[in-house]
Amino acid sequence: MNWIAPLARDLAGPVIHPRPDTGHDTLGLNLNESPIPPSPLAIQAALATITGVNRYPPTNGGELIAALAADTGVPAAQIGVGVGSDMLLHLLCMVSLAPGRSAVMPYPSFPRYAGSTHIAGARAIAVRVTPDGANDVEPMLAAIGPDTSIVFCCTPNGNTGAVLPASALRRLALQVPNNVMLVVDEAYAEFDLEAQTLEILAERSGPWAVTRTFSKAYALAGLRVGYVLCSDSRVPELLRAARPIFEMTSPSLAAATAALGDKAHLREMLRVIGEGREQLMVGMRALGLDPLSSRANFVTSDLRRPAAPVVRAMEQAGVLVRSLADPGYETYLRITVGLPHHNARALAALANEVAIA
Repeated sequence: MNWIAPLARDLAGPVIHPRPDTGHDTLGLNLNESPIPPSPLAIQAALATITGVNRYPPTNGGELIAALAADTGVPAAQIGVGVGSDMLLHLLCMVSLAPGRSAVMPYPSFPRYAGSTHIAGARAIAVRVTPDGANDVEPMLAAIGPDTSIVFCCTPNGNTGAVLPASALRRLALQVPNNVMLVVDEAYAEFDLEAQTLEILAERSGPWAVTRTFSKAYALAGLRVGYVLCSDSRVPELLRAARPIFEMTSPSLAAATAALGDKAHLREMLRVIGEGREQLMVGMRALGLDPLSSRANFVTSDLRRPAAPVVRAMEQAGVLVRSLADPGYETYLRITVGLPHHNARALAALANEVAIA
């Protein structure tokens, strides 16, 4: 008997993304990371735990759960934490999917949906986003079948940055069958100040989960902290049962709790990202491009030519950006918002490639 499980034979490892070479002046604008450090309070809180790391961290999220409950209004029993929203999305697949089941999801979007669906042995049903980059609710609803046990929605959408209008989200919340888990991925929630996600999901009778992260607006990508807000306490209980016992670290939990409380730093982050996003969009338009409207910390545009060679050329110029690999989107380029001089340098590198074309 082969030791490799049948489902594992066709698995591909995660894409290894280029990182800035610390010995050179390379800009990393390819992973939607924050251009500024996290709150000093978060750094201090993490450091304060270091002398106690001979002890295991709390398994129930510790003070972070209580802080999230106070911040969101969701009862603590309906909140879970994990190693980034990436892991929480994976665990949602593990407790919802199995061979013979299916998951409906948007594309292009966060690849975790399809990846974990395949790991669970289920069928991934990908529904193309609208031309402006938002999740397309009507075909997503139409794709739901008797074998569907989970539906993913992402707003602002990963890879495009478009938000789902409240009316469309409400239709999704009310029309997804009550025996199907509805997951709303809000990794970029803090950048969308007009979102009404929790208010809308409160109208739903079936199960739901909202995943968020401290990696983007709170600048804690390296500490890997995410959280999930759920329709009832059974959902986080299942996720805790499916994860390793001591998954989170004490420094991560402490840093996230402190970061959540530093609203002044969050406001500064939103200002920097908002102004930088506008700088990129105006610059792209000046190059004759038509970037998608974004409320995330990145800007995506159709170059109307294969994007991969442009990505390689910009990397040679010391600017790391990303192309979209999804079928039908090979001409799209995504640039993470940086500081003003980062954005200017990225636009200059892009201008050289647009001029060559």
